[in-house]
Amino acid sequence: MNYGITKMRKTLLTVSALMAVAATAGAQSASAIRLRLDPGSELTIEGTSSLHAFHCKTNKTA
Repeated sequence: MNYGITKMRKTLLTVSALMAVAATAGAQSASAIRLRLDPGSELTIEGTSSLHAFHCKTNKTA
């Protein structure tokens, strides 16, 4: 394969990925929710992704 074509493909993939991340980050920040947990409270988030199921649990927020 031609080195120039390979480099161009890598560049296009990188730019596309960065644009997708930037668009996603902008969409998420618009709907951000602030939480404050009272003493003794816990927050649990469960779900699935395209890779695996996940489970998160905390009693602290930053």
